[in-house]
Amino acid sequence: MEKCNPFATDTASKQKYDHYLKKVRISQDMLETTKSKGKIEGKIEGKIDMILVLFDDKISITQIAKYASLSKDEIVQILRAC
Repeated sequence: MEKCNPFATDTASKQKYDHYLKKVRISQDMLETTKSKGKIEGKIEGKIDMILVLFDDKISITQIAKYASLSKDEIVQILRAC
């Protein structure tokens, strides 16, 4: 990437620098979005693992739903999918 001078006074240099800043902001936004998605996916996987362990330990679906903060139907769907 070409170096940009933030202190340049000519219009072309200012536009080039503004374009560079826009690209940096977009890259940062994409990185934050990716991090957020990863955290969400991790939480979901953790919750599914917990549901499976509780079910294997013969905990009732009603109680699993309570601990997981999900409906009984959602627990049943997760158990069927796994």
